[in-house]
Amino acid sequence: MILLSDERFLDKLVKHILSGNSNKYVVVTNTSLARRIGQLLYSGRKTPNYVEILVFKNNYPEENALKIIVYNSPDKIIDCDPYNELSFLKKLAQIAYVDKVSCGEALGY
Repeated sequence: MILLSDERFLDKLVKHILSGNSNKYVVVTNTSLARRIGQLLYSGRKTPNYVEILVFKNNYPEENALKIIVYNSPDKIIDCDPYNELSFLKKLAQIAYVDKVSCGEALGY
């Protein structure tokens, strides 16, 4: 699972996802970046079928965060959210003992 709220990480993130590994990715983002992520991921010849894009809305954030964590049951979370827009997901993942990796470590910054 990838938490994304900053556009600076977008290009490296797309390269990482399209690098050829067959891991299943769930990208959780805000409404402002969802369209841009979809355009970058599905515009080329290689269209991944192992990527889900979920938009985290701020109405009922605790309930939405719980649904996302329970439905996807991630084994690792890549945190590309320096602005803490997805803080409810981070808190819930910490309680659920999910491994959290910073974006720099995962993408090679």
